[in-house]
Amino acid sequence: MGTASELHRPLQLVLLSHLLYGLNAACLAVGAHLNLFHERFTHWLIPAMLIGPLVFFVLIRTGCSRHLHDRGLVLVQALYGVTLTVLAYTGATTESRAMVLVILPLIMMFGQFNFRPLHFAVITAYTLQLMVVCTLWRDTQPELPPTHGQWLQVVYAGGILMAAAWLGQIVSSLRAKLFASRKELAQAMERLQALATTDELTRLPNRRRMQDLLQEEARRQKRLGHQVCLALIDLDHFKRINDQHGHPAGDQVLQTFARAARQVFREVDTIGRWGGEEFLLVLPDSETHEAVHALERLRLQLAGMDVLPGVANLRITFSAGVAAHPAQHTVEHTIDLADRALYAAKSAGRNQTQIGENSVGETQMGSTPRGA
Repeated sequence: MGTASELHRPLQLVLLSHLLYGLNAACLAVGAHLNLFHERFTHWLIPAMLIGPLVFFVLIRTGCSRHLHDRGLVLVQALYGVTLTVLAYTGATTESRAMVLVILPLIMMFGQFNFRPLHFAVITAYTLQLMVVCTLWRDTQPELPPTHGQWLQVVYAGGILMAAAWLGQIVSSLRAKLFASRKELAQAMERLQALATTDELTRLPNRRRMQDLLQEEARRQKRLGHQVCLALIDLDHFKRINDQHGHPAGDQVLQTFARAARQVFREVDTIGRWGGEEFLLVLPDSETHEAVHALERLRLQLAGMDVLPGVANLRITFSAGVAAHPAQHTVEHTIDLADRALYAAKSAGRNQTQIGENSVGETQMGSTPRGA
């Protein structure tokens, strides 16, 4: 069975057509009573008008048509409607034929938002051929009352149908262009969103995106009650690398660090560029000791990576401050706690991780030596 959004419009069209079929069946019954339609046709046309839409509704609602390109069976329904209309026209007297012909453009209108240009051509050609065949057949049936000017009506109906098909093709073309424009606009908006939330150099989330993510994670924590850890990471001696090897080398260091971080951390963890050579790591469902182990894995990963060709002794090291985020505290408080832990790690000699712990009235620092 298809989803509700996929089935909504096709089912609406079927239900609307069912109402119109019911109205036409009632008019046909009254017309037969007034001798405007031959009973030879109305005996089976009326059941066909009532049963056909019900069959289409069941096929769409149960998902039997979901594997077809035309999931709403719009083209099949249009051909079915044309067939019944032309047959009703064939069994009509001269006085009621004009009333029947006005239904044909209405069928075109039902499909103008779904049909391709080829569909309009198919329906027009099918309708005209069926009208010609039925008119020729009617001339061979002496028991049917004669009609006047029926070939003129066929020509006139053909002109109306071709005009309706032409207008339908224009609407279909405009709809396709509108759809393409909307798709291009959506893609442009996605690119703009990516530019607004992604650091261009490292391809990591930028500070703006990380701030939004922190608020989302804080709301999730309050709702589910899980533990969240934050870590502020600062690359050691980054200014020295820029001064000695140039800014392109510094960019390479940042990119290498980002690549290693994506390889080491879990999919649920998020690391973003917080500013300059500083990065923020968010670890959902993690305790502080788990955050420390994750950072040590990153440290080991970086130790075995060559950063710049021809500079064998250049290795990336970092200092980090880790803090658990209590649900009763603000995100800003926890970031400040991690920042003070980072400062303690740098003051203690760099290339290590410090844990900032909440205590009554003040913050304590727990030291985690390199390689812990």
